[in-house]
Amino acid sequence: MNKRSLDLLYRSFDAQLSEDEKAELASALASSESLRREEEAALAMRDAVRTSAVRSFKPFFSSRVLNRMKALEKPNDPMEELWKALVTMFRPVAVAGALTLVAILAFNLASAERWTLDTMLGVSEPGIEEVWTLTVLEESNQ
Repeated sequence: MNKRSLDLLYRSFDAQLSEDEKAELASALASSESLRREEEAALAMRDAVRTSAVRSFKPFFSSRVLNRMKALEKPNDPMEELWKALVTMFRPVAVAGALTLVAILAFNLASAERWTLDTMLGVSEPGIEEVWTLTVLEESNQ
């Protein structure tokens, strides 16, 4: 078995050989026992690969590989990772805060006689007494 015969053998599996190359390969196979064993081994290996390729991967293999690769990625920007962590951590707090604000707004609207921005927010317009008291307190602190 020489290198040219082995090359012809391997090429015959995947490509078309010319008539001269086919004749050369046939005569080499007839005269060389080791080349025939190599052909049998290569054919057996190709059959094993062909039959096992369908069952080699479970469903969603590519998705699992991509998810693992993403999990192994290093964060590009530490601030981005901090932001993601803060959003994840404070999401329940934000929902609870929003619900509390809606409840306070509803209570203020239900207890108000008229609907204005001041009554919605639960603040009243300062009267002259309140303004005078604040002014006197500020002057006494100085």
